[in-house]
Parts: sequence; C-alpha cells; structure tokens
Amino acid sequence: MNVALGYARSGIPVFPCGPDKRPLTRHGFKDATTDLAVVRDWWAQHADAMVATPTGSASDLAVLDVDVKHGIDGEASLAALEAELGPLPVTMAVRTRSGGRHLYFRHDGASRSSASRIAPGIDVRAEGGYVIAPGSPGYVVERTAERATLPAAWASRLAASSIEATSPVADQWATLNESRRVAALAWASASLAGLESELRAAASWPEGQRDDYGRGWEKLTADAYLRALRILAAVPDLDGAAWRARLLAAAPRDASWTERDVAEKWASQRSAAARKGPADLSNVGGSIFTATSDAPQEPTAGVPGVVPAVDWAALWADRTEEEWIVEPILPARRLVALYSPPKMGKSLLMLELAASVAAGRYVLGATPDRPRPVLYVDFENDPKSDVRPRLQAMGFAPESLGQLHYLSFPAMNYLDSAAGAEQLMANVRHYGAEVVVIDTVSRAVGGEENENDTWLSFYRHTGLALKQARVACIRLDHTGKDETKGQRGGSAKSGDVDAVWRLSEVVKDETYRLTCEANRMPVAEKVLTIRRLTEPLRHDVQVGGNYAAFEAKVAEAIRALDAADVDLSLGRDKARVALSVHFGEDYRVRNDVLSKALDKRRGPVPDSRGQVPSTDLSPSTGDR
Repeated sequence: MNVALGYARSGIPVFPCGPDKRPLTRHGFKDATTDLAVVRDWWAQHADAMVATPTGSASDLAVLDVDVKHGIDGEASLAALEAELGPLPVTMAVRTRSGGRHLYFRHDGASRSSASRIAPGIDVRAEGGYVIAPGSPGYVVERTAERATLPAAWASRLAASSIEATSPVADQWATLNESRRVAALAWASASLAGLESELRAAASWPEGQRDDYGRGWEKLTADAYLRALRILAAVPDLDGAAWRARLLAAAPRDASWTERDVAEKWASQRSAAARKGPADLSNVGGSIFTATSDAPQEPTAGVPGVVPAVDWAALWADRTEEEWIVEPILPARRLVALYSPPKMGKSLLMLELAASVAAGRYVLGATPDRPRPVLYVDFENDPKSDVRPRLQAMGFAPESLGQLHYLSFPAMNYLDSAAGAEQLMANVRHYGAEVVVIDTVSRAVGGEENENDTWLSFYRHTGLALKQARVACIRLDHTGKDETKGQRGGSAKSGDVDAVWRLSEVVKDETYRLTCEANRMPVAEKVLTIRRLTEPLRHDVQVGGNYAAFEAKVAEAIRALDAADVDLSLGRDKARVALSVHFGEDYRVRNDVLSKALDKRRGPVPDSRGQVPSTDLSPSTGDR
C-alpha cells in the first residue's frame, strides 16, 4: 500500500494488479486514480496486489518493454534496433521479475497502441496500456536517470508498427467484465494455438496441395497472420511477442521461402489488420470456445449469439499429447474427483500433492515440470491444528509455499450457484491459479447432495467456468454408507468430471490403493499402490502393483535417453521427439514410463530442508 500511496501523492495514477499482472479493478487501467482514499480502499481489499500505472497521456509515460522469456531474446532485438535506428538515450530502467527490462521515456503521442510490437521481444507500451510500477515485488530500479525522449527514428518505427484501431470493437476489451475477459482470453489463446497447428500441418504439404478454401500454404500463412494480428490487437493481455515468435516458427518454408520471407509476410499483414480492425469479441463470453481458423469469409461476424465453432482441420492437425501436472492423477485443464471413506487420509494426500505442485517438488513418483499456482479451498481442516503440522512434517517451510494459496473455511456462496462460481473465479484470477482443490465438494454446494440437479448446477456454474479458464480442478469427496456404491450423492456427480479416483486401504501397514474408476481421457496406469512414509511425511508410489516390471521399462527408457544424448532440461514431449529422431519414428515408449525415466535421470528434487525424498518402499514405523 505504501508504494501505491507514494505514487498517488506524486500525482501518478495507480491501480492494483494480481500476481499474474491482471487488473483487479472493473475497467483496468481506466480506473487508475491519485485519490488516496480510493487507493487505500483498493489495497485494504488486496493487500498483496502489485502497483500498476497507466501509460500514455494519463501519466506522460511510454515504456519500452524488453522481454527475455518464452525463448525470445529481447536484448538481442534491442541491439539490432539500435544498430538500425541509432542508440537510445540514457533513461530510467527497471529490471522485471522475469529478467527483462522496462525502459521509461516521456510520452510524445507517437503511438496509440497499447502494445506496439516493433521486434521479437520488444513492445512499446504507450497510449492505452499499463506497466507494473517499480517497487512492486520483483520490479527493481536498475537505473535512476531522468526519463528521456524517444528519438525520432524510434518514434517513426513505432508509429509504423502500431495496429491502429479503426473498428468500433477497438476498445471492447476495456468494456468486458472479468468473466468475459477470462472467456475471451481462453478463446483467443485457443484460436492462436489452432492457427499454429494449422501452419505446422501445412509445412508438410506436398507441392501443389490446397485446403478446402483453395489456399496454398502461402495464402494460408497470410490469412493466419492476419487473423492472429487482429486477435492480438483485440486481447491486450496476450503475450504478443511470444505468439509472434511461435507463429513465425510454425510457418511453412522451403529453399525459396526463407525465415526472412515469413517475417516479412507477418509485417505486410499489419496494414490489412489495421484496416479490418481488432477481432470482434462481442460473441465471446457464454460458451466453451475452441480453436478456429481464419477462412476467407467470416459469415458470422457481428451476428448476436454466434460463437466460434471447432475447426476440424486444425483439430485433426493438432498432435499435442495430454498435458499432465502429476501423471496419472492430475491432468492439466481437466476436472478430477478423488473420494474415499471418511478418515482414510485423502486430505493428507491432497495436501502433499497441492503443496508439491505449488513448489515444483517431487511427489507421487514424478516431478512437475514447473511450480504452478494452486488455490486450495478447504471447508474441513483447521490451519493451525491440521494443516501446519502436516506441512511441517512434509518438510515445507513458509518460503516454499508462496504458490499455495490456501482459503480456510471461506465465506463463499455455494458453488452450485452463479454467485459462488463468480466468487471462486475471482479468486482464481486474483491468485493466478492453474489448479483448484476443493476439500470437500459436498460442503461446497447448497443443493441436496442426492439430487442430480445439484451437480448439474455445479457444473453449469463452476465446472464450466473452470474449463473455460483452462484451470485444472481436483475435488475431494466421501463414499456413502454403502462403500461399494462409490461416491455418495446423485449419479450426475461423476458425470461432469474427466476422471474419478478412489482411495482405499489395502492393509494396516500404511499401504493404500488408488484406483481410476472412470476416465474420459487416456490414463496409462489405473491402479496405483502407495505407501505412507515418515521423515519426511510423504506418499511413495508403486505403479500398477507390478513394480519390478515397471522399473525395468523405466531403466530401458533411461538407457535410450542416454544413447540419444537427450538434454536433461527437456520435458516429456520434446524428449519423445528427440528419441524419435535418434531411433526412428517407430520408437515407442509409454507416457508414464518416459516421465518416470526423465525424473529418475534428473534425480529427485530436494525439499525445502534440502532432503531428497526417498523411494524406499519398506514399511514405515511412524504413526499415521
């Protein structure tokens, strides 16, 4: 709050943003103010919010945003631009939390674009944009020089690169409410991913092939870039530089059509995008949106209630595999139910899973590819008496739990209502959650548990919102009085999830079985035997009950990875490609085997106390 008040007292308007840099106000940067009472009220509601300030005439501020993420080297692009346009003057500079830089200049009206992309990894945020202010977590002043004026050559390049908004939908983003912004962002991301898949598929076309619209791959590339530019202009929360790099890399090319030609095709489509204006978002906000390609005609544009349909060609061309956060329990972007009889220890198991995912720590035989923000909504366990002792026994410390956002006995509306879903999604956006845990779901609904209408309403309001936002959810539940009949409650409870797992006790020596009773997506291992161990408290997994055979396959995969000299930093999908290149396309290895082989080859990740989790499956002597 003190940082925000300091800017406001200096006459610089501010507004709060969440950890994902999303505005926490209704109209984003348009709500920025220097009113100290309003600023205090905002930060009273969002104590951990980052401080953002608008760019442009509102603050006399223009910012050169130099990114070094997603494989893009903005510093290299900056050096190339300086060689072409002349060196930039010394000006105030801020190091961002992702390792990039913000260079601050005086605003001179050179651009009206919120994020003018002038080179890979280089955006200029001028009129209609915003930046996270120095003093927010991770944003450190690197150079305190006075703000300089952007040189004329740079200002001209910026003006030429901007996508001027000539359509009445240009300012639509500012008018969308939070739920429609989430839907628009999901739709836009899916559309861009579909275009990327379409371009990759066209790269393998034989000479002379055309699509259903009669387009060769040159025309297809031009249309894809036009649509992408319009989407990027309409949805400013997208990382334009990263998407530009991905779409340029995916484009077809041959000996006569080089990377330079591809880049020039992107640049040439800017003027067409400026004439047509940003993509129309008026139809976005009420349904599930999937990838759509840019056909030569757009017959549904502007028709109320018409939403983008599935692009079958792009869907068929998409060869990406199921993404797992912790295989086979927790897939990305899907809904999962895990249930057991009361007092079986499912909350303990789920706490370990949630904290480990948030910390990027080894859990249940796998290491997540990266730490992910987790929102844990707990209606049952006391933080002081239950949660803290368990986390301490698992070896977690406060500094390792920054991505685990724990809501204890939250005063929320029921999640089978529109109001409850809206509250949950507001927290998802605030904390940037990629995973939501609900413990337990029966306490989160207001309808009768045995009525199917309760669970249909839960999905219509909450489940669908999570799917649209591409957020994974795992919800805990109990069995009924007759444990053989599965989850208690109406049959529709199991119908809205992508997988149902049951936790049961095998014997009395802390050994349990996780059984996948239903699944909508492929699950390689449907039976996991796990043992609860101590020092530190954890659950070790034995796959499929045939540990020796599984370990033999893992050892074989490790030998293959070594033979192919696969880099330790590669994830499963890229490692599979490397193996196919080395051994041929006929080489096959199961997902769970390859994931385990990659984990074992890297070695387990130490916990917050520097201890490496054991894979010993000997019986535990500790108490439950």
